[in-house]
Formats: sequence, C-alpha cells, structure tokens
Amino acid sequence: MDLYNRLELGDIRNVNEKEQEKYFYTPIYQILPFKYAVSILQNNELRFNNVFKYWEDPYELFLFKQNIFIEGIPFHINDYDKKLYGQCWSLNKDTDAMWRIYSPNQKGVRIKTTIGKMIQVLDQTRGMIWTAPAFGLVQYVDIKFIEKYLRKIEKGGSGKFFEMMSDSLFYKRKQFSHEKEVRFIIQTEGVDKVQYKDGDYLNLKINPTELIDEISLDPRLDTNDVAHLTSELRVLNSHIPISQSDLYKFNPLHMDLIHTPMRVENALEKYYNRSTDLQHLTLKI
Repeated sequence: MDLYNRLELGDIRNVNEKEQEKYFYTPIYQILPFKYAVSILQNNELRFNNVFKYWEDPYELFLFKQNIFIEGIPFHINDYDKKLYGQCWSLNKDTDAMWRIYSPNQKGVRIKTTIGKMIQVLDQTRGMIWTAPAFGLVQYVDIKFIEKYLRKIEKGGSGKFFEMMSDSLFYKRKQFSHEKEVRFIIQTEGVDKVQYKDGDYLNLKINPTELIDEISLDPRLDTNDVAHLTSELRVLNSHIPISQSDLYKFNPLHMDLIHTPMRVENALEKYYNRSTDLQHLTLKI
C-alpha cells in the first residue's frame, strides 16, 4: 500500500523504488533562527521561500539561468521567479559546519521531522490550480556533469527542456555535499490556500505538534540562555520535546589506574642499540 498518493504527488526523487518506504520515515533536520521557530509555533504555518530570491549559490537553478533559444527565438524564464518556492532540510542531525553556517549568532534552533511528514504538508497543494509539488534527495555533482546534463537536454529539444525543469532542482555542486540536503519544492500559479508576500514566499498551514518531533537549541548556548529560550518555546507549545544539542558536551570518563613504574626510553640508548644491531647484521653478511 502506498504511504501517500504517489500518482498525484510523485516519488521521492533520487530514491529507488525499494527504498521509498524507508525514506518516508527517515528523520530530517533544519537549523533556523530562533525567531522563525517562534513564528512557526505562533502562526501554525511553514514558510516556503522563493528559491530565485533566497538560494545564493550561482549554480543553483542552473537550467533556468541558461541562454535558451527555441528554434532561434529567445525564450525567457522570467515568469518563473514568482512561482517556485522551496524548503531545504538535511539528513545530518548534528554537524559543526551546519550550526556555524545557519546559526551564526548562536541563537538558532534545530527542528526535527521526517520526509513523510513534509510530504504530507505538500499534500494540501492537491486541488490547487496549476500547482505541482516535488521533493527528494539532492545529488551532488561536478561542473562537468552539469555541462553534459545541459547538452543532453539541448539534444532532446524543447520538450526535454520543460520535462527536466523540475528534475534539475535536485542537483547541486559537490562543494556543498556536507549538507546532505532534502528538498521540498512547490511550483504554483494559484493563490488559494496559500499566502503570498510580494512573491518572496508562501505559507502552508501545519500543526506544529504533529510536524515537529523535536526542537534542539544551539550547542554553544550557556545554561541561562538555554533555560530562557526553552521557557519562551514552552509558552507557545508544551508538547514538543525541547533540548540542547549535545554536540559540544564533553563527558570525562573515570579512569582508575594502578600504580606502575614510569618507563622513559633514552633516545641515545635506543639509537645505540639500533646501530649495534646493524653492525651485527653487517658482520653476518
């Protein structure tokens, strides 16, 4: 039995058929500023940012940035800059790099959910006019792969070009492979059930208690800050587990050593013994 309506929503990209169910239940994580976590809990909404405005890597959206001609006539993709919205998550639970990049002021939080729960968030886009969701794991490739990929599309003609627009959103350069990214994309022209702000983002309604399995605070916070921020979050939601990431916690072991003589090897003695061994070896030869 399908875990969701795959005929309408599609498969998890870059996951083979046998592993679809496994990845449906796979935990994913997102580090975001504290104020955004508060907004999620207060408004019961999850924000999907306009990917053209918020994805900074110049090789993101590489297919949309090419100089496209269809039978010699320039084709402009400008209309898409108000239609593609995305959420980026990670398969990584805790990495030093992710905390430093996405929580630079040490006041970020990490929220945990599953791929399946995010797919269910996208499920509410069904029935929207001219709206198509896409989701999956990001593949990390080099520039040569991207160039070959584009030439393959070029040979396939305009039909191949439009077909691969969505697929191209799930490739990124190898330099970003530490992110182990999972993406959730919405392409829409409809405005029902979603909220816009000048095309910068759209919001989808959620139940935070059902979506978020856990909230973790920045591992670099001191005890007082952890208590204060935990209290603020508890006022907004008393059901979601809240903790601090233990990435930088150090727990020393109890080492009970027996008393033994300290052995210090003399470097000169070691050298002399080695030289004597070589002399004996030479005499034998």
